[in-house]
Amino acid sequence: EPGTGQCLEYCCGGDASCEQGRFCADRPLHTGDGKVSPGQIPVCARTQACNLGEAFPCEGGDCTCPGDFSCTVVSAKGNTGCVMRGDGTQAAACPCAPGYFCAPATMTCLRLCEVNKNDMCGDHTCQAGPNFPDGWGLCIGLP
Repeated sequence: EPGTGQCLEYCCGGDASCEQGRFCADRPLHTGDGKVSPGQIPVCARTQACNLGEAFPCEGGDCTCPGDFSCTVVSAKGNTGCVMRGDGTQAAACPCAPGYFCAPATMTCLRLCEVNKNDMCGDHTCQAGPNFPDGWGLCIGLP
């Protein structure tokens, strides 16, 4: 988790190897001397009930996801959680920028959107899915 070292279970088998309320996420390895080793390791991180519309970067201190973390859908059950910010935008490779979702099947980023606000998608359409929180979906369609 941001700023602290914690003992977390490895999840080399993906989300299925994590217990209820957790998802498989890449996190930095904190060493005993207060340093962080290069690279990321897969561990079972806690899901957080963060708001997909939460501002990034966090302003005002009322955000669930601090620092370089942003809120996204983290499980096939529609759970949300804070993940390390990436740079990927629409159809780019994961990891994704804030406001985007990493599609597991293609490992590409898709724009998150509020279903009743199609203006978030430009030339695309906002489509809800069964694996997203109510009122949220992905921008789909050809540009």
